[in-house]
Amino acid sequence: MNKNTIKYLVLLTLCFALNFNNLYAQESNNAEKIKASAINQMDAKKYGEAIDLLNKYISSTPRDTEGYTLRGICFENIEQYQNAVLDLRRALKLDSKNIKARTALARTEAIWHEQLRKKIIGHEREIAIDPANAVNYLEIGKSYRWLEEWQNAEDWYDKYLDRDDNASPDEIIRYTEILAKNNHIKKGEIILKKYVERYPDDWRLWSKYGYFTLWLANYKQAKIAFENALRFKPFFKEAQDGLDIVTEKAYVTQENPRSFEKEFPIDRYYRILRKDPKNDEIRFKLADELLNANRIEEAYQQLEILGERNSNDPIYQKKWDSIVESREKIYNDRIELLKEEIEKNPTNKDAVLKLAELYRLLEEYDEATTLIENYLELVPDENDPKLKFEYALTLAWNRYFGDASVVLDELIKEYPENLDYKLFRAQIAIWTETEIELAEEYVKELVVKRPDNIDVLVAQATLLIMSEDFEEAQAVIDKAKAIDAENNEVITIQSRLEFQIIRVEERKIYAILEEGQRVLKAEGCEKAIPYYEEYLQKAKPNNIVKSEYGDVLFCAKHYDEALGVYNEILDDDYDYKTYLERAKLYYETGDSLKALESFKHLIKEEPKDFQPMLYLGDSYSKTGENDSALAVYDTLLTWELDSIQTSLVEQRISWIPPTGLKGILTSFPSSVGISPQAQFYFDNFSYQLTKWGAKVDLGVFKYLSVGVSFYRTTTVANWESLDSAKVHYVDSVSTNGFTGRRTFTSFKGHVTIPFSHYLSLSLAMGIVNTDGYLSQDETEVVFNYDNQDDFGATLVYIKNDANLILYSPFLIDFETPLRTRMTASLFKLKGRYKHSSNFLVSSFFDYISVSDGNAGNNFELRLGYQFDDMFSAGYEYFYQNFRYKDDYIAGIYYSPQNNDSHSLWGNFFLENKETQKVQIGGKIGYSPQTSQLILETHVNAKFKPVPNFVIEGDLSLGQSSQFYYTYRYFSVSLAVSWSFW
Repeated sequence: MNKNTIKYLVLLTLCFALNFNNLYAQESNNAEKIKASAINQMDAKKYGEAIDLLNKYISSTPRDTEGYTLRGICFENIEQYQNAVLDLRRALKLDSKNIKARTALARTEAIWHEQLRKKIIGHEREIAIDPANAVNYLEIGKSYRWLEEWQNAEDWYDKYLDRDDNASPDEIIRYTEILAKNNHIKKGEIILKKYVERYPDDWRLWSKYGYFTLWLANYKQAKIAFENALRFKPFFKEAQDGLDIVTEKAYVTQENPRSFEKEFPIDRYYRILRKDPKNDEIRFKLADELLNANRIEEAYQQLEILGERNSNDPIYQKKWDSIVESREKIYNDRIELLKEEIEKNPTNKDAVLKLAELYRLLEEYDEATTLIENYLELVPDENDPKLKFEYALTLAWNRYFGDASVVLDELIKEYPENLDYKLFRAQIAIWTETEIELAEEYVKELVVKRPDNIDVLVAQATLLIMSEDFEEAQAVIDKAKAIDAENNEVITIQSRLEFQIIRVEERKIYAILEEGQRVLKAEGCEKAIPYYEEYLQKAKPNNIVKSEYGDVLFCAKHYDEALGVYNEILDDDYDYKTYLERAKLYYETGDSLKALESFKHLIKEEPKDFQPMLYLGDSYSKTGENDSALAVYDTLLTWELDSIQTSLVEQRISWIPPTGLKGILTSFPSSVGISPQAQFYFDNFSYQLTKWGAKVDLGVFKYLSVGVSFYRTTTVANWESLDSAKVHYVDSVSTNGFTGRRTFTSFKGHVTIPFSHYLSLSLAMGIVNTDGYLSQDETEVVFNYDNQDDFGATLVYIKNDANLILYSPFLIDFETPLRTRMTASLFKLKGRYKHSSNFLVSSFFDYISVSDGNAGNNFELRLGYQFDDMFSAGYEYFYQNFRYKDDYIAGIYYSPQNNDSHSLWGNFFLENKETQKVQIGGKIGYSPQTSQLILETHVNAKFKPVPNFVIEGDLSLGQSSQFYYTYRYFSVSLAVSWSFW
């Protein structure tokens, strides 16, 4: 190599180093800018925005204690104490001398623990009122769990399970964690065995069951449990760790080179086992030789393998007990010696490395991680790759995958040819299902350089399964089988492939049904039929779907085909619901005798079922047997009916033709009117509401009118724009999970009594329907007085689905523990007064009662002055207060406490005529509690182009604060009123 070449290489190296340093400095500067911006937001009390910035900062600097400290303080300020405690503990784990974090943690825990104890007292009061309600026992158990009072937590969970045998997998997992803390292992094993049978597809339950059986030394069952968990969730780290304990599989394959000298017994036995892995006699001999050679860990691994088939053999059990005892004693003796060495010299790298490895072998991962981190604090410039790789291993086994990845990335950057680093980095990416492109890059290189490595082939097959390239994945697995067919990882990946193939095929078939259900909702019954037929041809027989198919045919008026489906289901197995639908079909097609016979049969089976009883009356009415029909309806009115059922019965009684004077009077309506209406609302939390429908009124006489209305309301939210913790919570408690879309249909009857030109009373009652739930009552009462000049007052009562009153994206899919929709009631009193001096006073008071026990009020007071006919302005005070804070109700809707604001408002008429009114207005203000600017703009217009025809429209947009975030909304509505009689 000549001198010019050498100079060139030196220059190139220097340039690369400078560029690398610049890039590193730039990345560091960007992180510091993010942190500085977060601190500025905190100073402005905008903690929601600060948390968003700190999330980015922590992602880029996961080992920096200050990021967790600052985010924990933000959570504390918005009263999310649980998240605050978790962050502050993490900060202290990274730096035990962090005084700021320690002080904040003590302060936060004191407040949080006090709240938890108050919560316990509150639920104990609820138990005194209703001791049968299981939810209160569960909430107390969860509170004690967070207080880390494990025995109390177990006692209350026991009381909960005594009252609710249908606990969710999430609650059982929490319960067994408590049992593990209390060392009640056998009790936990019994509980988990029951619930893995009940929820056989939940990999988390299988994994927990594996550990409990492992702790009870039932290794065979533990292995089955861990493999079941991994069959449903391959690379589920918790289960993989458990399976590693049972089978002692290493994360990274260590290649043991053969000796080319004399073949010793150990080498010979290893060679025989590679060809015949099921030869237990040779494996026992190998274990004995390894023990004689003091190769404890290898002997332990061989006995682990033998345990799969020999766990009940007394000879095996004796050897196993002996080696476990010897292994622990030897390792613990070594640990004590190494600890003494490190105490004398904390920078003794060799001792640290050996001690960390021993901790890892004994699965004391926290101790291993802490040991290496303490060493790195003392020797911050340490670059030993072996130590760093050991650190990455301990971090990964301690489930700090992100931190382990950072360490591995640094190692790979410094040692790009090291395949062990790349293999382990690819495995982490696969286990966590992140950075798949990076895993593919490393595995591609590994396949070339280590073509016969089992871990490499398993990783390659897993990536192919994830991309659904099943044919190529099978080819890779076949190659792995040719190397070691008995390898547990090979067996597991083969099972995963087979399971995934079945799942994909089932998913394709089920997608046909889902598309049919979507078409059913969007385009109607007729167009959905082909999808149901295709699904039933390809899927296994399923009476539930067949019944749904029959209902679609019924809806599309394919009565003969629907009847055939219902008959087929009932011939296979009697089903009350299908029998009822067939009876309705008879009624709809005019087969009155069969309908009567069917409804009588249903009533004998379920004498208090409202629906067949109502249809029985309808069937009598249809055949002209009005007296029998009235007798049925009168009987129904003696039952304990809800308001909707009562209105349905009374409606049917009214349908029976009247005679005499009553018949004459009903034929003379005094007026007929129709009022279509549409509304659209959306906000920056992704919540959207679209409502449309119409109301029809019929004037019976001057002081009484009746009417009906139908409205369809659709609410939508995008989960990607929402708080992931709240989405996960709704997803876990709702039958169908978080879908972010729900449609409500409302049908109401109306009665209006106009006492005078100024005073009126309007009552409306009806039902609200939404898919998957029983109908709900909807009630609306409006009592109004307005002299059209200087005074007006209105009293309103509304009861409806909580989503349609509280406007929260999380209420779209939320359901109560009783699997019902949450409801809310709104009482509103508002009024206005204009003094002769043009001084203006207006106010309203809302009282909202929610079915979860929460309640709150909104109060607004406006004082102002009418400067002329067109312009008015003044001051507004607004106050909100609810019984429970957001965190008590899991933040599923906005529930502030003692929140107020002060604003200046103004209204201006662009037009103010009898036939045309257009007003614009708005306000600007400030909320001290949230340090948020309050803004609002609105436009109201009313047009009366011809008599008895009015068009009204409203548009508004504004800004306030919710959950310590800036909240922006937009609303527009349009209504038409036409009286044409």
